[in-house]
Amino acid sequence: MAFFSFLTNAYRGTSYQNKLLISYFVFFMIPLLFFAIFSYRQSSAVIIEQATKISDMYLQQAKTELNAQLTGMMSLSQQIARQKRIRAILEQPPLNLSISQQYDDLNEIDEMVQRTVFSTDIHDVRIYVDDDFLYSVRNLLTYPMSQLDEAGWFDRESLLISGAAFTPVYPYRYLTFGRTDVISALSLIRSSRDFATMTGLVSVDLKLETLLDVLQYVDFSAQGRAYIVNLQGQLICGLSSSDQRLLTDFIADDAHYLQHPGIVMHNQSVLSGLTDPGFGGWRILVVSPVRPLLASSARLRIQLVFFAVLVGIIVYFLAWFYARSNAGRIMGLVRKMRVVQSGNFDVNCVVDSADEIGELQSNFNMMIREIRLLLDEQYTLGQSLKDSELKVLQAQINPHFLYNTLDLILWTAKNNKPDEVCDIVINLSRFYRLSLSNGEALITIGDELEHVRLYVALQNLRFKKKIALILEAAPDVRQLRILKLLLQPIVENSILHGIQNLDDREGEIEIKAWRDEQSLVLAVSDNGIGIDRNEISRILLREPARRDRPDVGRFGLFNIRERLRVYYGDAARLDVASTPGKGTTIRMTIPLTILAERQERT
Repeated sequence: MAFFSFLTNAYRGTSYQNKLLISYFVFFMIPLLFFAIFSYRQSSAVIIEQATKISDMYLQQAKTELNAQLTGMMSLSQQIARQKRIRAILEQPPLNLSISQQYDDLNEIDEMVQRTVFSTDIHDVRIYVDDDFLYSVRNLLTYPMSQLDEAGWFDRESLLISGAAFTPVYPYRYLTFGRTDVISALSLIRSSRDFATMTGLVSVDLKLETLLDVLQYVDFSAQGRAYIVNLQGQLICGLSSSDQRLLTDFIADDAHYLQHPGIVMHNQSVLSGLTDPGFGGWRILVVSPVRPLLASSARLRIQLVFFAVLVGIIVYFLAWFYARSNAGRIMGLVRKMRVVQSGNFDVNCVVDSADEIGELQSNFNMMIREIRLLLDEQYTLGQSLKDSELKVLQAQINPHFLYNTLDLILWTAKNNKPDEVCDIVINLSRFYRLSLSNGEALITIGDELEHVRLYVALQNLRFKKKIALILEAAPDVRQLRILKLLLQPIVENSILHGIQNLDDREGEIEIKAWRDEQSLVLAVSDNGIGIDRNEISRILLREPARRDRPDVGRFGLFNIRERLRVYYGDAARLDVASTPGKGTTIRMTIPLTILAERQERT
């Protein structure tokens, strides 16, 4: 909500030309962006849908090829195992046969196997026979049955029950081929006299590479993994499509996808496919990342972004040209207004047409003429009003002190103290010489401090209780010129309403003047009885005095604050801080810029 308000305010605060530009640009670009986003999403959805169909097609094709390989292996294995002649040869007692008979039997077995094997994918056929046959140690077609006891891929008990089975992938060292990774289709040759007796074993071997060839093309993304698993979910073999690496275990959480048959999308990031159990209960699992599938969609997105940027640039320049041509006259009027806003009213706008904008230009010229007349009148009236206010406020202050001083001279003369009368008159003469200051409204801070010193000296002659006056101001500060009679009324209030009511200590007044980076500060502090907060508010608001304190208030602080406001403006402040029983501090703050401005005008 705050962000929307920020945009609204920013739009309202921009120029008319920019508003036209933004409006044209936004109103054209928003439908374009929506169209681009819609096209990208639709293309992505179509690509994923097509990828799902293609993945299912590849998966079913791989399943068919795998079933064909497994079926061919098992069919060949059982076909050899069921040859009656081979069973009859292997059931003969080896020890009763001559060498020539065994040689003839081996040739016959070899011929029958060669006639049976047609597939070029079959790597080898092995027949395990009784160790007492002389040809059992040939290790080419025939092998001794005792080797099965050491083979990890052979499970005698399971095979006696099922009669046929597939082995997992295992390495086998052939006499002619060397060590090779294979899987085998095993078929038991049972005795015709005892079904539970194993006369021999046929092993039809398929190279692992042949299975991997089946998996190589099932992942058409070329970035995923493909697995062959049995019915129990155990891994037969696997292939990483990106680097053609053999996988002997599931990667990451790929085994989790065995719970999702068919083609399934996972979190819009992974596409998994799992076939139904095929021959031997084997299944194919493929796990493909979606990102490579969306490569064409990503290219389309880049093209759409490029197109949107290109169209946006063209639209921007067209909108800028149109907005500039329509807003040029208004912008000219705005520039005139900005000149007036800076304080220069000596402007005139050319009326270039009789339309609405021309009428606005004409009204602007008439308004400027009226404003100039009003400003001249206001300046004259303002100067007269300020002079009148200052004279009235100053007239309220000077008599206030004069009454008290004349009263002091009167009582001193009645007491026959001519020397003191002389001192009072001299100090009073110097005091009023500074007060009058040749009719100038401004005096230096040094003269203002001297003015206060003379006033305190006169008061010390008047009252028995002496007042210590401390003045503190740097030489450069003493040269600054301020409105006269700012400090004396404050000191007068400190004496009459604060210090004179002290019973337990001598009075002390401290005046400090300094300037910081921005302001001149004048501070008057006393150790009098202080003023409570309500009295301060009443005095500054010039409310009637309380009945129990009729001597508090009157003209002093209120007049000083009003004189500061009238002469220096609202930026000048008068602050009062007081603690009853401890004293009062009155601080006046005048901005240096306004102080310098007033000095230049005087």
